[in-house]
Amino acid sequence: MHIYSVIDTRDADSQVTLRDGEGHLHFARATSQMPVLGGRLEGGRAAPGFAMLLCPDTGRVVRLIFDRVGGGESLQERRWSQA
Repeated sequence: MHIYSVIDTRDADSQVTLRDGEGHLHFARATSQMPVLGGRLEGGRAAPGFAMLLCPDTGRVVRLIFDRVGGGESLQERRWSQA
């Protein structure tokens, strides 16, 4: 079981940044409801493609498509570098 923290979200295009227990960043797109910023998700190891992660606090399943696994910058940092 891998644990992820939701460290950034962007509702306009459903982008989500997750940090795993080892400190690696993962970038995904939510295909259902957006996870809560600052929330915790649990599930399998991050890998490119479709994933379902569980929010243990609410019991809600969050469906994601991982675009990048193990990236080094958050969405906020990416926004600044693109400006």
